[in-house]
Formats: sequence, structure tokens, C-alpha cells
Amino acid sequence: TNLLSDFYGKITYDNLIEGNYKVSFINVGQSKGRFSSSKNSFQIKIDRDENIYIPFLEHNKIYGKVILNRSKLSNLGKIDVSNIKVKAIDSQGNETSTLTDKNGNFVIFAPSVDRYIVSINNIFYEHFDLQQNNYLVQLNGYKQFEVNFVFNEKRRTINFTPSFSAGEIAIKAIKRTNLTGTVRDESTLNPLFAKIEIVNNTTGESVISVHSDKNSGRFSASFITGNNYSLIISKEGYWLHSENLKLDQLTTIQDIRKDILLRNIIINSKFELKNLTFASGSTDIPNEALPELDRLVSQLVNNPNIKIQIAGHSDALETLTNSKISEERAKVIAKYFIENGYSNIEYVGYKDLKPIDTNDNEAGRSKNRRIEIIIVDK
Repeated sequence: TNLLSDFYGKITYDNLIEGNYKVSFINVGQSKGRFSSSKNSFQIKIDRDENIYIPFLEHNKIYGKVILNRSKLSNLGKIDVSNIKVKAIDSQGNETSTLTDKNGNFVIFAPSVDRYIVSINNIFYEHFDLQQNNYLVQLNGYKQFEVNFVFNEKRRTINFTPSFSAGEIAIKAIKRTNLTGTVRDESTLNPLFAKIEIVNNTTGESVISVHSDKNSGRFSASFITGNNYSLIISKEGYWLHSENLKLDQLTTIQDIRKDILLRNIIINSKFELKNLTFASGSTDIPNEALPELDRLVSQLVNNPNIKIQIAGHSDALETLTNSKISEERAKVIAKYFIENGYSNIEYVGYKDLKPIDTNDNEAGRSKNRRIEIIIVDK
């Protein structure tokens, strides 16, 4: 028979037949973990009315937190400090353990007044050093004891391999960029959880990838400076954001802030391929535009119901010699999309009818030799 005690800890069982019984008990109330008996069951002979007392002793509380000391140059992003095992072993070898919560906090209710070895494993050993992995806790005379485990992020070092030539040593300067900012919805200004990538335009590889915070939209990334990098920000349901990063820095460490507004993918919304500018009179896709193109194609492949128009543009001078070059550029991009798995496309050439800059100098004409993507149906 299963019984529950009342608010005062009382249990009554009437009309119990005489005989030998085993009584088992366990604490299931709000004080579970804080109190326990020295044993979980006992044998009793029932041959008369009787009161039985089961003493529960208050546990001693060992509590604390996992603390991460982060480097100012850290590029590890957010680190999960939940579900890390913390254990306390008494002088008899009995172990009591618990797991940290999402904030790294933990509580252990030690069942006896004894000394305990409280320990934790360094699960972050690749990136953090643990100041001390165990503590001796003497609970005699104390009801609670605080223990904090401090992890220090390892200092990043750069190994220079000296090159000797004619008695001289060549030293290469390594520069680092710290990029911070926010990602928000262009219409509502609400913060967005988005993927931020720094991409090497030469190789197409991602240098670093982080996510913005879903509550604040803030992000941070630290990486070795490069001269041909792009910032690419993506989120489902929004246009890809892409821009070249001008990182010709003089100092060893450079701090850059970018606050980005992402636009919803809606009918008639427009996306300009900012890394895609053509040489005068050419329809060849430059290599530095491929990472941006590939990520846009991937985004469209995941949204096959979207129909796009690829709009090609040319500058005023080249239009005089080849009036169809804007359409030829649009056709080249359409062909690239189709070859990479996305075909819900129409394309058109607008010649030099929709310039975004002047046609009076080469810098302006270069910006006009471009491609735009327009949503025509969803």
C-alpha cells in the first residue's frame, strides 16, 4: 500500500492485520533533496496500536557556480555552461552529484555533516584552463558552503617561423580585426537571430561563423585580417546581406562596428549583388562574387516557391557599342543559378536606363555594371 504524509508529516493506517511488515519511505515533497533518513526502510512487527517515528535529518547545502573568464579577443561565441556534472564525495567514499543549470549554477544537498571533496571536470580543456578542479569542504558547524569553479580562457599565441636569408630574419606582422554590431528587421527594428559569416572571396571559404543574440541582435567576431573578405549575414525569410570589408589597417588590432538591417523577402523586394560588378564590355563573373552568389542560390533552393527576376544593367558607354550586354549578363547569372539547382527564374536587361551612380567617370560606371534580384512571386 502507498501512503502520503499530511502537512504535519503524519500518516495513519487503520485496521492493519497483525504480522511482520517492511516499511519503505522516500521524500517526494518540496523539501526533497534537503532532508533524508539514515535508512530508507525497516522491518516491524505489528501486534498492537503503535506510533512509529521516522527521523529525517536536514542536509547541508553546497552551492556555487561555473564562471568563465573570457578573453577580450575571444572568437568562441556563446558557450553552454549547463549540464556540467559537479560531484561531492564524503570521507566514506559516498558520492552525491548534480548538474549545472543554464547559468552555470549548482546546488548539492550533502546528506551528512562530514568533509567532502567537491570536484568538476574541465570539459572546456581545449579552450579554457581550470583554476582549481576540487575543493575540500568541511561542513562541521556549517549549514551551507559556497564553491565556485573558475575557467580562464587560454591566451591565444601566434607562432612565427623565422626565415633566414643572407643573415636576415623576415618577420610577418599579423593583424586582427574585432567586428561587432547588431542585426535587426528593417521594418520593425526588432532584433534578429541571424548567421554572420566572414568569407574569403578568393577561396570562398568561411573564415569565421557566429550568430547574433536573439534577444538583442548583437554579435561579435574576431579574426585574422584579410584584404579580400566579405561580410555575409543570412536569416530564413530575409534577403541575404553581403558587403566587402575594407580592412587595410595600420594598427595590429582594428575594431569595426556594423549595424545591419535585414529586409523581408516579399514580392517586389530587391536584392543587389554588391560583390558582382562586371568589367567594361564583359559578361564574365568575377571570382570574388562567387561566395555571395553561392549563398544566395542556397537560400533560394531552400525556398523553391519564390520566383525571381534577374535584372542586368550596363553603363552608358558600353551600351552604345553593345545594347544587349545587360541582358547577356542577366542570362549568365540565370545560367549559373540553374546549374546550381534553382530554376524558378526570368531574366531581363535594362541597358543603362536605371543607373545607381553617375556615368561621367569610371568609378560611377563600374557601379552601374551590375545585377539585381527581384521577387516577382511567392
